[in-house]
Amino acid sequence: SPTSKAWLAYDAQRLYVAVDNAVDPSTPLKTGGRWGVNDAIEIAVKNTALSKDAAIIALRGYPGGQLEAARETGASGPQIKRATQGVVFRPRVISKERWVAEWSIPWASLGIDPAKHTKFAFSLSVRKTANDLWLMWEPTLGNTWFADRAGILELAR
Repeated sequence: SPTSKAWLAYDAQRLYVAVDNAVDPSTPLKTGGRWGVNDAIEIAVKNTALSKDAAIIALRGYPGGQLEAARETGASGPQIKRATQGVVFRPRVISKERWVAEWSIPWASLGIDPAKHTKFAFSLSVRKTANDLWLMWEPTLGNTWFADRAGILELAR
């Protein structure tokens, strides 16, 4: 507590993610764009169908509207550059108790073809600075972007 809720959907071109974050109203939201220091959401994906050594792509979005691809995941420079191309990230601070965000992520930016790859390693994490929380969909027992230690996202047909 405070909790976060997430919803995911997809189509042939994009992955859609919506996150609703309750936050501690006694401490102001940190809206800057620095991972670990500010409130944020991270989506990490590893296309294990390509190879067990495939790069992890991690996208981070902040309540102030900043979007970035993580550089510490082992992804190459071109992969990091591609990761944010065409991504739409729309956060909104609702009140001092809550902020929400919606993502629209092209499969191409993640290096995934959903017609061929319907299962991939996935992690979703939320940083809540007021309570020094790192909330994860599934614990990675390490860095939040360790998608291959979190869970598998399978696209249902």
